[in-house]
Amino acid sequence: MNATQWLVPFKGRNASLSTKQNFLWNSGNVYIMDNHRAAMWCWLQKVPSNETLSLLHIDEHFDTLYSRMEEWLPHLPELREMSIDQYLALTFPDGDRTLLLIQWDNYLSLFLERYHQQLQRAIFITHNKGDKPKFKGALHPRPEDVPGNLGFYLDHSERAIVNVDLDYFFCDDDQGQRRLMFSDDYISAVFRSIRAHMDAGRVACLTLCLTPDEGYTGGWAQAEALCARACAILGIEFVLPGDEPNAR
Repeated sequence: MNATQWLVPFKGRNASLSTKQNFLWNSGNVYIMDNHRAAMWCWLQKVPSNETLSLLHIDEHFDTLYSRMEEWLPHLPELREMSIDQYLALTFPDGDRTLLLIQWDNYLSLFLERYHQQLQRAIFITHNKGDKPKFKGALHPRPEDVPGNLGFYLDHSERAIVNVDLDYFFCDDDQGQRRLMFSDDYISAVFRSIRAHMDAGRVACLTLCLTPDEGYTGGWAQAEALCARACAILGIEFVLPGDEPNAR
């Protein structure tokens, strides 16, 4: 069994927003977090610089913002030798102030700009929100095609980075509240396909993000409940401090 560690100790069920990292948990090649901005660092801990990979991104959003790429890239150093704290603290100048460089909507575009040569293919399963990724030949399957075809999308000789944000599974109901938009069967099929690929040794790194803000998953309780379901299928023993399973 892999040892577990809190790379960013749990800070409480606070808002994540674009740059707040409330926790980062790790076991083997699995990382679970509240804010997706940590994902790129996680991948680089598990992927050698000479390995060619696939990327599977399941998320409501593309996470590939490009609006200030020319300003961001000069301040992005080699990340593999950095600690997670150093990575999260990276900044860039913005007039007379400094802003955090890596956010929840640009970490993936930064990865594609800097490390695209390591990717053989990229599959984006999203709701088409945000700047479209600049990766030649990227696949964009329709959500309705995913349960029956995810195993096929992953069936390649190279290992995969699998990057999942739980906000993909939510939508607004007719009263503006966030609710699960897919059936239990759909959700199970997605995570069973990922589990099969993991069991076959074909996943280089799995990053799973809760995005527990109200406007994305409806808050911590709903995000944690779905995370628990996903982890049960994936065979991951994860629970947040103070989480009471019977209260879900």
